[in-house]
Amino acid sequence: MRKMVLYFFSPDAFIKLYSKSMNLITHQHIKTHWQGKEVVNVHQTIRLFTFEVVCRVLTSIEDEKRIEKLGTLFNIFVRGVISVPINLPGTRFYKAKRAIIALKKDLSSLVRERRLALEHKTASPSQIFCHI
Repeated sequence: MRKMVLYFFSPDAFIKLYSKSMNLITHQHIKTHWQGKEVVNVHQTIRLFTFEVVCRVLTSIEDEKRIEKLGTLFNIFVRGVISVPINLPGTRFYKAKRAIIALKKDLSSLVRERRLALEHKTASPSQIFCHI
């Protein structure tokens, strides 16, 4: 199991499995978020790009709306991580706790989907999320 998972993070796997898809994601992202813009918020755009690459390459999520939803929840969580731990409605900490619950729920449903795909043999062997 360990060797199989380590393969997905090796240089060979990067060339065979990820370089094409990352190239496509990069071109699509630049076209959508950079081209034709007068002003670009580089920090925010790079954060969005990084999250999108992780979602598409490591978890094989292709749905734009799902990626956007996960990104929003993740950003709420990150803002709440370094806040005062007061668990009252309206505080960053409270929102972060709710966001992480929603993230876990969404990722659990993704794991169930991948398991069903493995059982029905419709999952691609290059999907790392299916092997974890």
